[in-house]
Amino acid sequence: MNARAVAVEVVRSVVDEGRHIDAALSDHAASLDPSARSFAAAISFATIRRWWLIEAYLERHLKRPFNKKGRYLHFVIAIGLAQLDQGRTASHAAVNETVSLASGQWKWARGLVNAVLRGFQRKDTALGLEDSPERAHPDWLAAMIKADWPSQANSIMAANMCEPPLWIRINESSVAVEQWRSKLAAGVSATPSEALSCALRIEPAIDVSQLPGFDVGDCSVQDGAAQWAATLLQCEPGMRVLDACAAPGGKTLHLLQQTPSLDVVALDRDGGRLERVSENLRRASLTAKCITGDATETKWWDNKPFDRILLDAPCTATGVIRRHPEILVNRSRRQVEEAVAQQSQLLDQLWTLLKPGGQLLYATCSVLKCENEHQIASFLGRTPSAHERPLPGNVGLPTTYGHQILPGNVNGFDGFYYALLGKKDD
Repeated sequence: MNARAVAVEVVRSVVDEGRHIDAALSDHAASLDPSARSFAAAISFATIRRWWLIEAYLERHLKRPFNKKGRYLHFVIAIGLAQLDQGRTASHAAVNETVSLASGQWKWARGLVNAVLRGFQRKDTALGLEDSPERAHPDWLAAMIKADWPSQANSIMAANMCEPPLWIRINESSVAVEQWRSKLAAGVSATPSEALSCALRIEPAIDVSQLPGFDVGDCSVQDGAAQWAATLLQCEPGMRVLDACAAPGGKTLHLLQQTPSLDVVALDRDGGRLERVSENLRRASLTAKCITGDATETKWWDNKPFDRILLDAPCTATGVIRRHPEILVNRSRRQVEEAVAQQSQLLDQLWTLLKPGGQLLYATCSVLKCENEHQIASFLGRTPSAHERPLPGNVGLPTTYGHQILPGNVNGFDGFYYALLGKKDD
C-alpha cells in the first residue's frame, strides 16, 4: 500500500475500532519506508484532528451517508479533505492521488470523490479549524472545557489542534545541558525551557534514537509538564518509593536519575507496557523492582509501607489531545465518569500503603476538574489523615486544590495536574 492508502486504514481503525493512532500506524505502516511512513502519519493525524469538522462538512455536501459497504469511501474523502485543509500537499496531488484510491475500489466512485474534493477547492477552501477550534471537539467535551475553564476554553481548544512539540529531559547527573547541546547535529536546535533546567525543546522533531547519548540515558523523551513529577515528590536518599501506574517509565527513570539510592517499586497492571519501564531502566543502567499488578488491590504488595507514592492516575488524557487526537473521536462522557471512579478507588487503596508522615503526589494529564481538583477535594473530605501540602516551585495555575497546567500555557507544555498530599503522623 502507498502512504495515502495506509492513512485510510489508520483513520478507519481509529474511528471504527477505537484504536490508538500510534498503534494503528505501527500496524499498517510497517512496510513503508521512513519517508512514506512519515507522510502517512501526517495525513492520519491531520484527518483525526479534523474529524468532526469533516463529518459536518460531509453531512452538508453528501446527499446521503455511505452504507456499510461504501464506508471505505467515507475515509478516502476524509483524508482528501484533510490534505486540502492542511495545505502542505500540492492540491492537485491531494485530489488526484486520493481519487485514484477510490477508483481502485469502484470505478463509479471516482466521479463522486472528485466532485466533493473539487467542490471544496472551489467554494470552501478551509474546514474552519483555526476559526473555530471548538467545532473540532465533540459537543460533550467542548461543554465540559467551557464549564471548567470559561476564560481559557478557547485557548485550550486551540492548543489541542496544534501539532505537539518534542520535549526531552536531560539527565543532569550524567551530562551538563550545555555540553549535551553542543553534541547536536547541524540543523537541529534545542531550546531550553524557562521553567525547568533539564527540559529542552527539539526542532525539528527527529528520531529520538539519533539524539546524542539517548542509548545510555543521557536524554529521554518527556514533555516538560511531566518532568515536574520527580521534583514535586521531594524524595530523599534511601526512601522507599512506589511509582503506581508506572508504564512507560519516564517518571520512574527520572526519580532514580535524580536520587539513585531510592528503593523504587514500579507497578503497572499491563505486563507488556511494564517491559518498556524495564527497557528504559536498562538503557540508563538503573534498577527498580518492576511488578505487574493492579494498584486498586494489594495482592502484589509485600506489606512494607512507602515513604513516597507517585500516582500518575489513569485519566481521560484531555490535556494531551494534540499528541493523541484520537481522544476527540473515541472518548465519551461515560468514560469520564469511569475514570473518576477508578481514580477515587486508586487514591483510597494506595493511601493505605503510605507511611504516616509520607507524601503522595497525585497527577493526571487531564484538564477536567472532576478528575483533578474536585477529585482531591472529595478525597480530602473523606480521609481525615490526609492534608494538602504546598507544591515547591511555580507549577501552572493554582486551583482550590493542586495546580493545573493548561495545554500550551507554560512553555508550550502539555496539560497536566498535580496535587501533593501528606499523611498525618499517628
